[in-house]
Amino acid sequence: MKRSLLLFDPNEIVDDNSMVAQIVKQNVSLLQKCLKSQNKAIFYAALDSLKNASSMFGPALNKHLPHIIPLVQKKQELASQDRI
Repeated sequence: MKRSLLLFDPNEIVDDNSMVAQIVKQNVSLLQKCLKSQNKAIFYAALDSLKNASSMFGPALNKHLPHIIPLVQKKQELASQDRI
């Protein structure tokens, strides 16, 4: 798997007004909509996106997790261990 060059250190603490924080906030909003989808393919793509966002944005994503995790838990049968 080819890794892209990151212009942002995922371990860096992010100011809420920073560009990274704004990008994460917009993506989390879209991610939430996808996690609510009845379409399995969209739900699985959202899980994959969540994993990628976690590795790329680290702490910037953490404050949004209380809004995301319950959506994954509601569809726990789809979110099998091998997916997460």
